[in-house]
Parts: sequence; structure tokens; C-alpha cells
Amino acid sequence: MHKVLFASHTPMLTGAPHVIYNIATNVDRTQFEPLVLFPMEGPIIDKFRAAGIPVTVIDIGDMEWARLHIPMIEAFCVTKGIDLIHANTLHGYPFVSAAKALNIPCFWYIHEMLISGAETAYQVAQSDFLPAFAAATRIGAVSASCRDELLSFCEQRQLSAPHIDVVHNGILLPQDPKPHVPRDRTELLSIGNLSVHKGYHFILDAIAKIRSAGRSVSWTALGQGDLFYMGRLWAQAEELGIEDCIRFLTPVSDLARYLEQADIVVIPSLVESFGLAVAEAMAWKKPVVATNVGGLREVMVNGETGLLVPPENSDALAEAIIKFIENPEFARHCGEKARKHVQENFTTKKQIGQLQEIYLSLMTNFQRANHCSSEEREIARIYALLSKGLILTNEKFHLIDEEFHQVDNDHMSHSREIEHLRALLESEAQHLRHLNQYLSNVEKDIRTLETVVNNLLQKLPFRVYAKVNRLFSKRK
Repeated sequence: MHKVLFASHTPMLTGAPHVIYNIATNVDRTQFEPLVLFPMEGPIIDKFRAAGIPVTVIDIGDMEWARLHIPMIEAFCVTKGIDLIHANTLHGYPFVSAAKALNIPCFWYIHEMLISGAETAYQVAQSDFLPAFAAATRIGAVSASCRDELLSFCEQRQLSAPHIDVVHNGILLPQDPKPHVPRDRTELLSIGNLSVHKGYHFILDAIAKIRSAGRSVSWTALGQGDLFYMGRLWAQAEELGIEDCIRFLTPVSDLARYLEQADIVVIPSLVESFGLAVAEAMAWKKPVVATNVGGLREVMVNGETGLLVPPENSDALAEAIIKFIENPEFARHCGEKARKHVQENFTTKKQIGQLQEIYLSLMTNFQRANHCSSEEREIARIYALLSKGLILTNEKFHLIDEEFHQVDNDHMSHSREIEHLRALLESEAQHLRHLNQYLSNVEKDIRTLETVVNNLLQKLPFRVYAKVNRLFSKRK
């Protein structure tokens, strides 16, 4: 039994973690024992646990910081007896470095377009990325387009090109979905993260053109991501006067419900390494309109399993959607052909078959090339445990340091409070001194006033003096 660690950069309900889920839950359990590692808690983890897949969360936040925790990753791999690491997406490069340090095989499964994909620029800029790329035991790409960009990247950076396997993503086929049935109001569906490279601003222009042509449509975008971009889309929809027929929904586990309700699936991406959403829609016999970019042209056969249009072209999008609306038989035919095409080429079973062959080949060849004695393996295990102990010690040191700073801050706070109280007491004492001086002055004024009154009384006639004296005596 070979223990395979699947390292995912995010626990969110997005495409790459779903791919890991499909692989881990369907891999041959008589040969492989899957373990999954996430950098934080998230919604998809419950799916893994419900399926009985062991999940570990090493709380390192954003996966970009995983490179700072490579010793912890190494310690985890040694203590769990990991035989192979499956590093998922470009974000998995710290795990490639960890595998190199541990001298165990690693399959780096890349899902992104390394050159045209704007989201990957940050990863490439990291100082640890290029060494990890050069150290990878074996690299996989989700499409030929993705592979070609990886090779071009190697050529640009003057790196020796590694062996790159094209392993298309696979999906689990739904059971006998219903064929397309036209309705008065056409429901359009797009699936994918809300980001500029998904090209959703072009579909809004296309919807405005479709409505101008007298067609009733509504559009649902299922995804999460850039709230600024969503705000831009809402503003554009209001300007076009179509805000009443669009909605944005966050990803849900029940994707099937939305695919079942959709009439046409539209993927207007500017960059796409594979097109998992397109394959899902095709499996549901849905007519698909997508842009002719990257892996989408590998997943679809234009005019047979759907319609491919040029990117950044809202007119072409509108024409393709209207073609499906006006030709329901053509839409149904494309849906039927699409289902068959996915069944033959893009199933999870086929994907896992390729991956299992790669895993076994990697481990066999790696053992031959890197045979080590039991003493060397024990040294590696002790090194990893020491690394783990060092990390724990550092964490405790940081906790103690934080407590010391807290005590110091409390002491400073108390000192400030004492100084404040001392200042208040000084102020009150000064106030009392002023009050005492004021009372002394008042007392002097009273004595002076009494002298003046007595002098005045003495000058009065006796009868008046006696009367005034009696009056004052009564008041006293």
C-alpha cells in the first residue's frame, strides 16, 4: 500500500480542490492510501471527511507562506510515512521543494496557463518557484495548451525542460440527464471564479444584444472571487438596462441542480487551461458556447459538441446563443454529442488510470535511482522529527515572547495609570490650596464688612440703632 499525499492550496469550493476530491475518492484503495493536506479550514474539507479521506490542516494561512513551513511539511511526510506527494496547481511548489529535501517522488499537477494566465505572475516571481520547477520529479499539465506554455516558459527562462505528461481533467458522469427542452425564457449559466480573465463583461454586452433582438433570456453566474469586478459587472448591467435578468451566486456543493435548470452554458473566458465547467455542462447534455482559447478547444469540437467563438467578442457570443435558441434540434444534437465526447475522453476513471500509472512509475524508478539503507532512512526520519521539534520550540518561544511583551505592555499601562492618578491628585491638591486661599480672602472681607457696618450703626440715632440691633438679634 502506497501512501499518497494530496496537497491542495485552498479548501474552497473551486475547480482544483474538486479535482483532488474526485481523484482521492476514486483512486484504487488496494494500491494507494490517500491523505489530503490543506493550509486552512474550509467548506470542501467536510466532503473529504464524509467520504472517509484522512484530512490534515496545517494552519499556515495562504499557501504562499507554505514555503516558510517546509520543515513542518517534511516532518508531516516522514511521520505519516508518505511515499509520494501529489502537489496540486502552481501554488504547490513548496511541496515540490519538500519532496526534494526528503528524497521522495513528487508529481506536480499544474492547472494554470503559466504565461498567459495573469494570476500566475505572483507565483513565478517568488524566489523559491524556479528552483522548485527545476527540482520537480515529474510534471503534469491538464491540457496540451497548458503543457505548451510550460515548455515555452522553460525556453524563456533557459531551464532544462522536464518531462510533462498531459493528463486531462476528468469528471464523474451524471446518470442519464434529460435532453435539452426549449422554453419561453432561456436560462443561461456561467460557472467560474469572478475575475476579469473569465470575460463576464462580454456576456453582459451579448445579453443586451440578444434582448434587443427580441429574445427573453436570464443569466446566472456561479462563482466567487473579485468583489470589485462584481461591482463593475453590476454597474455595466444597470447601464445596459439588464440588471433585472442577471444574478450572482457563490459556489454550492449542489452544482447539478443549476446545470439541470440551465438551457445554455456560456463560458466567455479570455484564458482557460482546461475548462472543467465546460466538461461538466457537456456531461449534462447542455449546449455550450465557449471561447476558442487554451484547453477549451481541446475539450470541445466546434459545431458538433458546442460552439466556439473568438474571445473578447460579444457579437459572436450573442450570435452563437441565438443560434441555439432558434435551432432547438441543433442544440439537442450538440448536447447528445457532447455527452458522448466526454464519456470517451474526459472521465474521472480515465484520468485516475493515467495518474496511477504515473504514480507507480515514479515510485518504481525513484526507488531504483535513490536506493538508501535503513540507516539513511532513519537519519532522515530523525532529521524530520528534529525539524518538527525545532518548529514547536520556535512556536513556544514566540508564545513566551508574546506573553512577555503583553506583561511589559501591562506594566507600562499600569505605570501610565499611576502617573495619571498622581497628576490628578496634584491637580486636586492645587485646587484645594486655591479654595483655601479663596476662603481666607472671603473671611477677611467679612471682617472688614462687619467693621464698616458697626461704624455705620454707631452713627445712627439711639432709637434706630436699638431697633436695628433687635432685628439682627432675631435673625441670629
